[in-house]
Amino acid sequence: MTSTQPKTVVVFGATGTQGGSVAKALLKDPRTAQQFKVKAVTRNPSKPAAKALVEQGAEVVKASFSTRFSFHADLEDKESLKSVLAGAYALFLVTSFWDKMDAALEEQQGKNVADVAKELNIQHFVWSSLPYVSKAAHFDHKAAVDDYLRSLSLPYTVVRLGVYTSEIISNFIAPLPIDPPSYGLFFPGSASESTLLPIIDPNADLGKFVNSILLSPEKTIGHSFNVAEKLYTLGQITQILQQQGLRVNLHPIDLQTFKAGLAAKGLPESFQTTMQHVLGYIVEYGYFHGESIDQALELVTESLTSFEDAAKADSTFNQLLKQQ
Repeated sequence: MTSTQPKTVVVFGATGTQGGSVAKALLKDPRTAQQFKVKAVTRNPSKPAAKALVEQGAEVVKASFSTRFSFHADLEDKESLKSVLAGAYALFLVTSFWDKMDAALEEQQGKNVADVAKELNIQHFVWSSLPYVSKAAHFDHKAAVDDYLRSLSLPYTVVRLGVYTSEIISNFIAPLPIDPPSYGLFFPGSASESTLLPIIDPNADLGKFVNSILLSPEKTIGHSFNVAEKLYTLGQITQILQQQGLRVNLHPIDLQTFKAGLAAKGLPESFQTTMQHVLGYIVEYGYFHGESIDQALELVTESLTSFEDAAKADSTFNQLLKQQ
């Protein structure tokens, strides 16, 4: 007899960018809302985003990385992970390099969850990863978890996200020292107007992809998907920003100058070197090594958010418009 009880999907980072998109989409989509119930893992269950998930029907669990109390999820503590994942059908996991800027720790966290998922017979492990870039890059520590999932013979699906619209606006646009005020879109290495970047608005769209993945395990288990709305050239990105009223032009810069800019922001030397290498590699070989995003696009039936629409809604972009 087939059970009609909804199956539990544990969503890590459920009030963050990626996890929040996944949790909200699972709760909102009538197809997934009928089949699944959401256990949302977040560091702060009292924040408005967590309370909103509760109101929509999610169970919220506290994530902790230092404190220890009765019911929480600590990615460095397998026993706490067991308590949270017990009885779950599936999980979505995203880890954060930025918390401690420790790529090896981030890799171990992913492996810890994989070990527990294997022990508890989780039926679908959806892992947010990044492509292999170099043995020095924090990208590779995420990608190493991909290999680990395969080695455990877990029923996994890997999603590799493209560049966030918000990252382009916040991290690559800076004012030029000229009058009238205008901006440069600064990109390192041998970048040109024809350089391609896969772009996504994860807040709006990642959940749509993950919903489709969970609803079609027969098509998605054992596969990796490169997730983006579209491939844009840097020339197209610049033109779209200009059409929205921003006085901006593309300014390719050498990698050392880019690294100096990161240093000026107070970022550690190890991170400067990593990003210098990663971005140089992306310009030369492509973000997804030239692999297609079509397989992921075939999963979704809903419309996705264009770079133009995401930029219009971006608070940082609107602030740049006001400041020029």
